[in-house]
Order: sequence, then structure tokens, then C-alpha cells
Amino acid sequence: MKRVLALAGCVLLGSCGNQPTAGGGSDQPNSIDALVFRADGATPAAGAAARWVSGRWNSTDTGSDLDSVRYALATSVDSLGRLVLDRPDTGRWHLEIIDSAARQVFVAESAHGRIVLAPAASWSGVVTSTGASPEALGLAGTSRRAVLGPDKTFRLDWLPAGNYRMLAQWQDKRRELAFRHLEPGEDVQGDTLDGDSDEVSLIDLVGRPLRCALRGSFWPRSDTAAGKWFTSLDTTSKIHPYEFASDPLSALRLENDRPFLRWSFDLGSKTVVVDGVSFQPWAGVGLQVSPDSLGLDWSKVTSLRMLVRGRGFFRLQVNTAKIDSFPGWIHFGTVIATDTSWQWVEVPVASLSSSVPGYKQPSTWREASAGVNGILFYAMQTPSKLEIAEFRVRGTIAPRRP
Repeated sequence: MKRVLALAGCVLLGSCGNQPTAGGGSDQPNSIDALVFRADGATPAAGAAARWVSGRWNSTDTGSDLDSVRYALATSVDSLGRLVLDRPDTGRWHLEIIDSAARQVFVAESAHGRIVLAPAASWSGVVTSTGASPEALGLAGTSRRAVLGPDKTFRLDWLPAGNYRMLAQWQDKRRELAFRHLEPGEDVQGDTLDGDSDEVSLIDLVGRPLRCALRGSFWPRSDTAAGKWFTSLDTTSKIHPYEFASDPLSALRLENDRPFLRWSFDLGSKTVVVDGVSFQPWAGVGLQVSPDSLGLDWSKVTSLRMLVRGRGFFRLQVNTAKIDSFPGWIHFGTVIATDTSWQWVEVPVASLSSSVPGYKQPSTWREASAGVNGILFYAMQTPSKLEIAEFRVRGTIAPRRP
């Protein structure tokens, strides 16, 4: 699993008295007067280019989409390192400072009296595609855009350290191609991105009742008995909202026009005994992703992708008919971490495991993937919170093979 790390980025160090600030929303002053230094914190960044760029800069908000980019009111840092720059009167803007001589950068939505640059990272490579090539590439939550060359190569430069999500845009669609965490000054070259793989959504938060998005494709849309949300918990644990199992709409929320589901989990404190076997307390929420327990064929699925936010660690579990036939065995799954900002988390199916210490695994993923019937999120600590807005698989889902 590609771990999603918090934004490392360039930071603001200290301040000089009551210097003006700028950036962000309309309540900010209309100019900036600051001293700008290179990464050593002592050398003035004389000659560095500064400008306002439209929109926000928040690469940790990997749920955002591409927006058009505008530039305004450019200037340069003077020989003493002083930057004086008016801010556009209206709209949301972020400040960008590029020192091309030192290959250092600063990007932020606000700035104080003392600014320290950091080594700039870059990301380049090629987009493989047998069909139409993307018309443009961009990094979600940022102003960085790239146009593919005739040889389908791209380059994105002047990036602060951080976690980034690469988006590709065609005439009629837009989707994510890759995640990457960049260290300060890191130069990623020769990255190969897949421009062909299809994505299939599993979660439908618009239709009623709330059901799996595969309804209407692999079973009749009128069949509301299949594709349900459900809960799995012992008698000592709790999931909020309490009524979710019978009323999935109770977990539905809306924020900035984005619908999502929200749960909180409280694990019990006592060992649970079931049929004479002791278990640790458990609590999870899940979604049926097939018309019956035999499941659907996921053998051509390469990864699972979810847009999540929350607090704590969760075990993502993929239920299959194959493992169902071995009572007591643990289904294929892996552990994911959540963050307080929306993050796209990608899990390659190759990372899913179904092992129990001391026992031989009864099935490979290749065998079990022929019949997938559910996905679940189990809380691994208490208290914890999970919010999910998207769950997709990369590849193709097909009817179960005979």
C-alpha cells in the first residue's frame, strides 16, 4: 500500500514584529512586506521571482479536482532579500516564490514577515496509453499543470516537498493516475503512469436507497435486497450512528457539495467468547458488492482506491466466497491509516493477505478473486472515526466464472 504521508512542505519561520500578511481569504491585508531567505536561513534570496497564483495550495487535500490557473502581480525579491507585493483585490490566491538560481521554492496560502525557501522537487515521466492521450496533467490541490509532449512525456517542476496526486484530463473525463510523496529537492525521473486502466465505482451516495454502485450492472436496479450496507460487531462494541445497519442514510453527510458517509467506532474492553473461542472486540462497516454470496470476478482488478478521512487505523477487508468456505479463516485484507484531511489511498491487490500465524494459507488471491462478495472496514483502535466519499477499483469486474 502506498502510505499517505502528511505534507512536509516549506514552512514559515518566525516573524518580524507586526509585518503585514497576505493570501487566503478576503479578510487578509492587501499587501505583503517580508524578508525572503534561502534554505540556510541566512542568505537573502535576491532575485527570486514572486507572484500570486489563483486558487488554494493544499496538496494534502487529495480529494480536490483540477481548476484553471491564473497569475497576477509578479515581482522579484530585491538585493537585500526584501519582498513587497500587493495582493489582488478579489478572489482566493496563494503566494509562489521561485529562486531559479538556487532551485528553491516557497508556496503557501499565507506568509509572515520572514520566509525561508526549501529545495524544489520535480516529477517527470511518461504516460502510457494505447487510446487517446490525456490533454493535460495536474497535481490535485495545487496550481501545477503539465501538457503531454508528442512522445507522451511530462514534467512538473518547482514543487515543495509533500504528498501529491496526479490527475489526467481528457475531453470528457478526468481521473487519477498516481500518488507520490516527494522529499525536499527530490528529482523523480522516468516515472511510467498508466493512462489506460479503467476504474469502477463501488459506492453510490446519490441513488436511493443507498446501495452498491454495481446495482443495475450485475443485477437489476429494482433489486434492492442485494448490494446493501451492513455492520459487523460484537456485543460489547458500538458503531455510531446506531441505526446505520437499518438506515444507511443516517451516516450520510454533505460538505462542500461532496456527499460522504461518517461513522465512529468504540471497541469493547472485554474479550468476546463465541462458541467457546475467545476473540478481541471488533466493529466494522461493510458493503455487499455482488448479487449473492458467490460473488463477482475481480481477477482483472489491480488495485483498490478510496477517498477517506478520519482518525485511526482500519483493516480494509475483501470478502470472498473462497475464504467463506473455510470457517474461521481471515479474509484477504490490509491495514490503512486515515488522516484529518481527505486522502486518496490506493491498495494494490498484491498487498492483500489472508494469513493466520502457524497455518498454511488455504487460497491465493488469484483463486479467491474469482468470487468477491463484500468489502469491510474494521476499526483497529478506539475511539476511531472513518469517513468515506469514494471507493473504486482499478481494472475490470466481471460476472463470476462458471
